[in-house]
Order: sequence, then C-alpha cells, then structure tokens
Amino acid sequence: MFEKMRNGFRLGSATRKLIFKDKKLLLYPVIGAIVSLAVMGVLFALLVFGGSITAFASGSSGLSGTYSEAFGIIALFALYVLTAFVSTYVTMAMFMAYKSHRAGKQVTIAQSFIETKQYLKQIFEWAIFYGIVLMIIRAIEQRVGGLGGMIVGGIGSMAIAASALFVVPVIMDNKTGPIASIKLSAKMLIDHFGSTFGGMVYSELYSLGIILLGVAVLIMGVAAISFLGAIAIIGIALGVAIIIFGGIINYTTLNLFRLILYEYVNGKGLPEGFDEEMIKNSVTQKRNRKAGMFA
Repeated sequence: MFEKMRNGFRLGSATRKLIFKDKKLLLYPVIGAIVSLAVMGVLFALLVFGGSITAFASGSSGLSGTYSEAFGIIALFALYVLTAFVSTYVTMAMFMAYKSHRAGKQVTIAQSFIETKQYLKQIFEWAIFYGIVLMIIRAIEQRVGGLGGMIVGGIGSMAIAASALFVVPVIMDNKTGPIASIKLSAKMLIDHFGSTFGGMVYSELYSLGIILLGVAVLIMGVAAISFLGAIAIIGIALGVAIIIFGGIINYTTLNLFRLILYEYVNGKGLPEGFDEEMIKNSVTQKRNRKAGMFA
C-alpha cells in the first residue's frame, strides 16, 4: 500500500510538471470558475425575483412560505445540476485538449469545447443524476437534523465525490450513462486506491503550499496598509492572485492526474517523459482492445 501511495505521489509530481509544459491547460479552471459564478449569479437573481413574485402572488392566501420553500428547492436543484454540468463539460474539454496535444495535434480552447459536444447527452445525464443524489443527501441531512445531520451529510457528500473521481474519463472512454459510469469509477478507485490517494495527496499538498504563501502575502499586505499605502494594496492583490493560482493548480493537477492514471490502467501508456517504472508495480493494466498493451 505504501509503495503504491509513493508511486502515486511521483505520478502526481510528474503530472504537475506536464501541466507547465502546456500552460493552456491552466485556462480551463478559470473558464469553469467564471461560468459557474455567472450561473450562480443568475440563479440567485432568479431566486430573489421569484421569491418576491410568489410572496406577492400568494400573500393573500397565506401560502407564501410554502411557495417560497418550493421555489428555493427548485433553485437549489438547478444550481447543483448546472454547476455539475459546467464542471464536467469544462473538465472534459481540458482532457480533449490534453489528449490532442499528446497525439501531436494542437487545438484551440474553442475547438476543445466544440469537440466535447459529442458527449453532451452523457454530461447532461450525469449532471441530473448528481443533482438528484445531492438533493437526497440534503433531504436526509435536514431530516436527521443537528450535528448528526451534518455528519450524515458530510459522509454522503464525501462518498459521492470519491465514487465520482474517475467519472469524466469513464464517460469519455465508454459514453456510458451515469449509473454505469459511477460504478466503473468506484471500481477504479477501489482497485487502485493507493496510487489514487498518493497522487491526490501530492496535488493537495503542492497547491496548499502555494495557497499558504498567498495567504501570508495577503496578511502582510493587510497589516501594512496603514503605513505603506499603495505598496500594501499591491501586496494584497498579489496575495489574492497567488491564492487563486494555487486553486487553479489544484484543479488542473488533480483532474489531469486522474485521466493519466485511468488511461495507464486501461493500457494506453504514459505521456512522454513519464517513468513507467514508478507505477507499473502499483497498478494492474488491462490490455488495450485496439492498440495492444501500450498505445
């Protein structure tokens, strides 16, 4: 187990180095964050506006609270579905760009998003499924209530997130529906937990180091704002930028690591410059149906 974790750690490190060779990949989490924030903003505006309308329309009948609660549930479900859709679509587009680059083809960001349209049906089905599961978890959390509800909700959220770690590569590889995809993803996690855990630990620690550096710079900027003025403001802006960069590195490294590990396990080899010896004893490969053991 420890050897598998160590090799997963090394694979995570190699993945991070790969990202800096193709810096375009770092733009995908930025696009995803911008779109997700826009979706949240629109839904929040609709929630406020819709809540006001339902309260006004049902005020005389005394059903304002019921309508507002129903509208809130619908808005929450829509938020889960839309953010899951955006996240999955953007991640898949990033994978498209990486796979094209690995195959020696250069595609633009716009082209990668266009190519991802072939999976639109599967992505939408997954987003609906994910939203339903999260709503069920929230309902159970509310039903239990208190600290127990928070624990149940936390465990449920962690379980679905862990089971879905390899869903995007699975959908790309098989074009399967949500239930089949999450089953294959969970099997991948169970069969190769050590390598997966090691790579995720590396990605989290590396990005955490960057984020902590940003926090330190931000704190120093805030502390110095009373006597350094413009310089302190620059320090605050720099600290925020470093924190955001740490988040971008985290998203990109974690997701690309999952794809690389998934493809290696399924007999598609490793990217150029990766040392196969570091993980070949940690995972069991499947024979590639089309290209033999290694692509």
